Amino acid sequence: MTELSLASIDWLRANIVWFTIVLALSFAAVPALLARRDRDSASRSATLVFPLNMSPWTGVLIGAAIVAWMALSVAWEDFTYWDNGIFFGPLRGDTQYYPPPIWPHGGRFFPLSHQEFAWQSIVDGSGVFYHLVASLQLIIACLAATAVTGAQRNLAILLIIGLVGAPSIAHVFLGLIYPERNTIFLFSIHFVFLLNYLKGGNHWSILIAIAVALPTIFYKETSFIIPAVMGFVLVTAAIGPANLIGGAIGRRRLLIAGVPLMAMSIAFILYYVVGISTIVDTSYATVRSRSIEEIFYNIATQSWGWLLLLSICTRVWVVVRYKRGLDPFWDGMALAALVYALSFVVLQLINTQYMAPVAFIAWIYSVRLAIEVESIFNRQLGHRFFVGALALAAVLQLGPTVNNIQKRKELIHSKASAARFVANYALASDVGTPGRPLYLHPLPGRKFSGGLFGGFVEAKYGTHVVVVVPGGPPDELQPCLGVTPVLCDPDHPIEPGELVIALGPGQANRLSDRPDLRLVFTSEGIGFWRNRQRVSVFVAE
Repeated sequence: MTELSLASIDWLRANIVWFTIVLALSFAAVPALLARRDRDSASRSATLVFPLNMSPWTGVLIGAAIVAWMALSVAWEDFTYWDNGIFFGPLRGDTQYYPPPIWPHGGRFFPLSHQEFAWQSIVDGSGVFYHLVASLQLIIACLAATAVTGAQRNLAILLIIGLVGAPSIAHVFLGLIYPERNTIFLFSIHFVFLLNYLKGGNHWSILIAIAVALPTIFYKETSFIIPAVMGFVLVTAAIGPANLIGGAIGRRRLLIAGVPLMAMSIAFILYYVVGISTIVDTSYATVRSRSIEEIFYNIATQSWGWLLLLSICTRVWVVVRYKRGLDPFWDGMALAALVYALSFVVLQLINTQYMAPVAFIAWIYSVRLAIEVESIFNRQLGHRFFVGALALAAVLQLGPTVNNIQKRKELIHSKASAARFVANYALASDVGTPGRPLYLHPLPGRKFSGGLFGGFVEAKYGTHVVVVVPGGPPDELQPCLGVTPVLCDPDHPIEPGELVIALGPGQANRLSDRPDLRLVFTSEGIGFWRNRQRVSVFVAE
């Protein structure tokens, strides 16, 4: 079984893009053909509503916000942030390529992640172009969200602010490397065409909806949860009691939409069980273990967390109080978001990027529910309270988002300027060649961050460096993501002329009193605020 699993992983790593395309079209073909013959009694005239009936000034404000976001995404950016080894190829002038991330011994499986950069680099392999593509993805996702909810005017603006201002969503679209960026983009398109099919029965809509849903599964191992749960709800509504369903969606249409979603999710689970879990020696939860209390606290303090809970409770109250039936699409989306959030507890995930898809769904669902509440209360106290909760959530999350972006921009700018200084220092000292490498000692002494900084210096400036960190047996060279050798030697002395890099805030203070080190460089600030994320360089004497 192990040999078979390894062989299947190698095959998938080499053919993942074409495999996904063929599989997606195969899954989508049958429901599209069935939908073409669909003679359901539901109205075929239903169309999705874009929020176009807004004032000119509102359009100007939204357009200005889009331009501002695109400018922000490329300002003070370089390939010097976390996991930047993905982009070392273009920095060297090579073709962009990163092996599909399938790491069975770490319990990770998201083979489509980062593969889009190779396709984008055909046009332009620069960081500016990559960020502009990510900005375009976010804009499309926001427009799709307003279309699928039918939000107009104030609610449409509030929805866009909520989506762009969410800390996790801003994090993944600025960070480029996170698979959640693509899952949000693809799910937004999936929701539009799935709802369009359920309302109108167009066979092209279900083909696109199913074809787009499958790649999202292969972008992240947890992404299957959303199509799996939504497919389960659609099928349950189709085979359940007649009074379970609200609206005019026919059973046949629900089955045509739901069965492929469940099938592709089951296929993914089976592949993971057979191909991955059989050779996993360390689970992902073990690698990044967190307490359940910490995870629940993190979810509860996020705007999307309590907003999703409020929306689900409100929806349950509406169903019970006003005897409304199940809405397979919207209630399935809410249940999918809830299950996705609970997966954080099972897998012990707490990082910001993991929460982006559920934050995206929580905002879409909450705005849609605000429209339903408006139809019930006719803009009375109940509706005002719910819209006020949406506005409060949007405002509360802006502070953390601005703070995170500020830290990111400062650190990227500081690392880039420090790398430029290191390259110039090596040139002036006549080192930085394979025969005479420049030794770097990063603080904090972490192999990962230090190795990536050294790798960036090599990739961008051609300066040969050796990064030295404590730990491990003496004289052992260990690769950091396969891009930079890192010398793990606790007894390696700092020789005169070698550099010590303080990469973290406050690290320079630990070195300022050492008589054997001389401060030679501190990165400049961006200039618009008090910069705390500075990188300092010391030379050994």
